[in-house]
Amino acid sequence: MKTKPNILIIHHSADLDGLTSGTIATKLFEIFKELSPLEFTHQVIGYNYGKNPEIDTWLKSSENQYTHYQFIDITPPLFWLELNQDRILTGEIKISIFDHHQSAYNDIRNLLPLVFKSPNFEYYFDVKYCGAFIYHEMTCGMPSIWIRNIFGNNAYDLFNKQIKKYFETYEFLDLISLVDSYDTWKWKTNYESPYYLALAVNEYFLQFKTVQEYYKIIFAEDFNIKNVINIGLEIINFKIKQAKLNKHLICNIYDVTVCIVNNSANIYDIDIITEKQKLGFNQELSGKNHNAELEVYSKVKCILFYNNIDFINDKINLSLRALGNKNNFDCNKFVKRITNNNGGGHFAASGGSMLLSEFNKLIENSNSFFDKNGIKLKNGDIININQTVNGVNLFAVLDVNINNLDIRYLHDFEYKYQYDMLDLISPNKLNGDIEFEIVGNISNQITIDSFKIK
Repeated sequence: MKTKPNILIIHHSADLDGLTSGTIATKLFEIFKELSPLEFTHQVIGYNYGKNPEIDTWLKSSENQYTHYQFIDITPPLFWLELNQDRILTGEIKISIFDHHQSAYNDIRNLLPLVFKSPNFEYYFDVKYCGAFIYHEMTCGMPSIWIRNIFGNNAYDLFNKQIKKYFETYEFLDLISLVDSYDTWKWKTNYESPYYLALAVNEYFLQFKTVQEYYKIIFAEDFNIKNVINIGLEIINFKIKQAKLNKHLICNIYDVTVCIVNNSANIYDIDIITEKQKLGFNQELSGKNHNAELEVYSKVKCILFYNNIDFINDKINLSLRALGNKNNFDCNKFVKRITNNNGGGHFAASGGSMLLSEFNKLIENSNSFFDKNGIKLKNGDIININQTVNGVNLFAVLDVNINNLDIRYLHDFEYKYQYDMLDLISPNKLNGDIEFEIVGNISNQITIDSFKIK
């Protein structure tokens, strides 16, 4: 007698992609329950690595009776696959994964090759798309193999009409495209909408923490993606106004020019770095890569946000986002290098964690600043700040090391610049522009009067 399918669907619970994935699964299995002649039971649960101890404990046990497991926007932990390897290989249980995280995919392929190649193990993987997008495509765009594997070869005919009713409307396709754009940090969605709209969708749904809340919104008869975007944009504009004006350091780490931001990973502080260019949004807003006025920012390969500073345990979290042409900088590779492989993610968007002490050393040793023309500041450089402090606009930078920063009044080396030296050579906190310009070096013979503001 054939065992009645008992299906567990586990989705990532930590972000918009995971929430969307869980909501799609909830609706799908409602359709299956209503229309399928096959009796089955199922459960949809959210999971985040290390954040759900009760689920971790349950996964480590073998006392569960599910016959099918789905993992969406998340990959099962290696220990769980190792624990259940024999059950997978014999067909006692079947696994379907819909994910886009490269490192997890590589781990299973390399460390558990028998599982990876098993016909009872389906891995729908594409690093270019988010988990919800992959799940949607593998459900609506086939007819889906995974549905037929559970519900039989006629499953497509049984479910297709209802699936199209809910998941192939213009509103839902726009939603999925924007979720994908947000999660994988794409310039544009499939419908040529700017990334900024994807940020708005994320902000809107941040108000709702559960699949149940999300479900009520996107499957309501009056669901309108434009309303979601407009409300999200209002939230963004409010956050931009309220964002704290933190210092932003533009420096070189392993010969990569990085803008380092301390703002608890508040992405909207990008607007404070430079209101004109908005760095990551430049191509969508202006259609140009970089204008000459902001040439210096073309050197910045990524923004490195740091947050969740834990002084007691000496830890810090990092989040990287590529800038400019996002196909030209590999955030995943870079974050692995700076965190000693304690991080990863996508090509244009990655994250990780490292020792706070090591992070501080990384910043201290970077020791690089650039003037408004993109010229690297070095010891002995004379800078014109293009405004006056105590009637003076020219200063000499004797030491650019961030720990021993030493800037003096050019007309009298005995007097150190008495205010925040770092502010003097950092982007303007209001508009993000770098204002100082290197005009010479104290090792050269120059005429100071030639640089004074007329």
